[in-house]
Amino acid sequence: MLTLTISLSSVAFGQTIDLVVVSANPTNCSNTAVTVDATQLCINHIYNGMSSFTTGNVITVTLDWSTPGPICLGALAFISGTENLGNVASGTYILNVETYLDGTLQNSSTQQLIVASCCPVQSVVQGPNNICIGESITLYNNSANATSSYWTLDGVNISTSDSLPITTPAVGSYLYQLVSTDGNCTDSVSHPLTVNNYPTVDLGLDTSVCVGQSVILNGSTSGATGYQWSTGTTSPTLTVTAAGTYSVVVSVNGCTSTDAIVVGSVPTPIFTLPVSAAVCEGTPVVLDGTVNDPNVTYTWSNGAITPMITVTTSGTYNLTTTNSFNCAHSGGTTIVIESLPIPNLGGDTTLCEGETLQLNGSIAGIINYSWSTGATTAGLLVDTAGTYTVTLTSDNSCVGTDNIVIDYSVIEFNWGTGLDIAISNPLTLDAGNTGSTYLWNTGETTQMISTDSAGTYTVTVTTAFGCTEGSSVIVVNSTGTKNQLEDKVKVFPNPAQNFLVIENNSLNLQRAIITNAYGQIINQVTIQNNNKISVADLASGFYFIQFQDKNGELVGTTRFIKQ
Repeated sequence: MLTLTISLSSVAFGQTIDLVVVSANPTNCSNTAVTVDATQLCINHIYNGMSSFTTGNVITVTLDWSTPGPICLGALAFISGTENLGNVASGTYILNVETYLDGTLQNSSTQQLIVASCCPVQSVVQGPNNICIGESITLYNNSANATSSYWTLDGVNISTSDSLPITTPAVGSYLYQLVSTDGNCTDSVSHPLTVNNYPTVDLGLDTSVCVGQSVILNGSTSGATGYQWSTGTTSPTLTVTAAGTYSVVVSVNGCTSTDAIVVGSVPTPIFTLPVSAAVCEGTPVVLDGTVNDPNVTYTWSNGAITPMITVTTSGTYNLTTTNSFNCAHSGGTTIVIESLPIPNLGGDTTLCEGETLQLNGSIAGIINYSWSTGATTAGLLVDTAGTYTVTLTSDNSCVGTDNIVIDYSVIEFNWGTGLDIAISNPLTLDAGNTGSTYLWNTGETTQMISTDSAGTYTVTVTTAFGCTEGSSVIVVNSTGTKNQLEDKVKVFPNPAQNFLVIENNSLNLQRAIITNAYGQIINQVTIQNNNKISVADLASGFYFIQFQDKNGELVGTTRFIKQ
């Protein structure tokens, strides 16, 4: 007997559940009782008693009230009742206690109810629950306090023996039951038995592993409960990096199967590339990934399929080599193409005589300069015609060069000989330097002019490069001036070696101008009576002396010979 005591009162009309007491009487297995204590706040409510019903493992106990009138006096009343449930089989139940007023649910309480058996008979089966196909087992009756027993299979009586032999049953699930009794009460126990197939294990065909790489052996089997590899690993798969024979034992509910596989070793097609390389622009880089295996295929990241490639642009180049066993090796390198340090000296240039030009070969980041002149500075001052080359070397040893041709526009005057009208009349004066522009003190603008008058002629020459230079030439008339000076001025000795003496008897001479045979002024001196002029530095030949008075007017010209 099991007694359950509950105190409750409903919130709706004054009841609350505040105490549950469960007690068992092992001497009476015929009845399980539920006792409920309730506090009633409205005494005009009529208590109609208790009832119960069982559905599966749910036991429901109800307390019923009704109301004869609308008035609630507010007084307390206590109700206690016991509901007999009868012979409830041992087990775990859900107990619901519900209160109703006029058929409407007011409150409920739910808890677990464990009904223990008070029968002294206890059925016990000894034997496995899982076996493998082809195996035979025996179930044993180890019941206590029983005078007789029998076995059933899926509800059908099959034996009354204490032991139940089961010989090679088919794969499947079976439910055996042992029923035992002492004549007064009966107890039973179910014993499920599952007959399992041996697992099918397939590691596949023998295979090979690439050196330096791995292969995964897969022993996964549906429903497996355990794996045991020859290496000691207990997972469904095994990662293998070395050649050898590998086996696995697979368990499914105690049924085991095994399989083995031979793993061979295949060399990986390994190549070597530099980690990185930097070269100067214009220098090709050959990347060689050749492997000593004629059956290797090559795949470069730029699409090439040859063992070697030539690289001319910066970038990362990756190579994958694959042999006939599908063993692959990948690697890459980064190539940097350095720009050449090209200086810019500018275009070829023509300078005027006496001018200089500052050449600048500098480039940012370059500190090593080498000029064809031997200079090592970034700049070079040029004052001579020629070809100038600068060579720059960067930190990464890249070399760049540039050159420039410097020329000078030289203005030269060669008046020729015989600038004496007495020799040639009219006399042609040629300023030379063909291709230039000219401006004479006569106003003429041609390269050559003609004159029949003695005097000083000046010309300014401007070349096509804008260079300008002037020159003067003295034209004499030795015939016209000789007689004028013959009696009044004497120049001796003639020929002269070291000096000339000028003896002036009556003319008021101020300046003597010595010119060569080309009319070019060699020397100018201020003269007085009996003046001595040095000619020691003159080269041998004949010269003219032009005399001017104090007003700068030409008085006359005479010739002398320097020995």
